Amino acid sequence: MGAKCPVYIVLKDASIRRHLVETLRAELYHPTPFASGSDFLEALNHLPAGVALLDLHLADNWVDVLTQLLWTRKDIPVVITAENANIQTVVQVIKVGADDFLEQPFSKKMLLEVIDQASDLLASREDLQRQRARADSLLKKLTRRELEVLRLIQSNKSNEAAANELHLSVRTIETYRLRIMRKCGVTKFSDAISVVATALDGRSKL
Repeated sequence: MGAKCPVYIVLKDASIRRHLVETLRAELYHPTPFASGSDFLEALNHLPAGVALLDLHLADNWVDVLTQLLWTRKDIPVVITAENANIQTVVQVIKVGADDFLEQPFSKKMLLEVIDQASDLLASREDLQRQRARADSLLKKLTRRELEVLRLIQSNKSNEAAANELHLSVRTIETYRLRIMRKCGVTKFSDAISVVATALDGRSKL
């Protein structure tokens, strides 16, 4: 059996972190421990795709940590873990964006099942991360004015309405549309909108 994916263990209890590192390493995962959410987030941009096991009771606010993680990295499925969690907490965890919840104490079998299931999401999540990177690259190519035009046309404004709102001529709006299409590598403006919207996973940063 070959090596498995990285697992980022973000738990405040040092003894549990050590135990999980040993357990997952024995199963050919690549565990990396973090004592706090802030330490994990600081390292986030330098980490390969993997699964995050995140403690609900970190000193950091777990919602803030999870929200920033989900915004920054689409290619890291998240499992939240905690003791004595009620159903409302589990529902909140899933609503915020976690992929699964693992109640403590848990058996080795349960741990591996949850991590295995989360790791199965990696291929699709890595594709989303590539789309996000492409979107960032595209948006960096566009000027502020081009972004304004794209935003207005995306909201179903006509060329004339966009021109009036930006105090420009219709011909200038048409020129901006051509520039945007060229930078996005498409031949229809609707495709330019679709490229950016799809790459951002349905969320607009405009």
